[in-house]
Amino acid sequence: MWNILNKNRCETMADIFKDSIKFEKEWLDAIIKILSSDYKDSLEAGDLLCLSRGSLYYISWIEEKNKIETRKYNGKEERYYMEAMEWIGYLFQSWYEDFGITGKKLVNKLGEKDYYWLIDNWVILHTQDTKYVLEEMKKTRNLEF
Repeated sequence: MWNILNKNRCETMADIFKDSIKFEKEWLDAIIKILSSDYKDSLEAGDLLCLSRGSLYYISWIEEKNKIETRKYNGKEERYYMEAMEWIGYLFQSWYEDFGITGKKLVNKLGEKDYYWLIDNWVILHTQDTKYVLEEMKKTRNLEF
């Protein structure tokens, strides 16, 4: 059963993913480096400091060890990627909250094509329960966690 902290962690990760686009970070590089970061490890460990500041602070924290590539988005792209990344950030954190799937495990298991599949299909998938999306990925992407 989720509590307010589970929800806050998911919303925080959603904001960081979304704001990475606003700060002109390349979306795929941002996903991989955020999921692999010390920040994500701390969030998964329950460190409340990870919920107390804004996205720019956390993106800076992540980039202390791993600079995220930059990309200029046009207006239409920016809107699309911000919405998709917000959903993906929430999705991945919810998988940790529900199933214990860590950021590092996602980076090790998902290939580039899997991230593209999520980005390309997010408009349909975001209407589904996050548990269904995990099952769909296992079935159609042939993944096991």
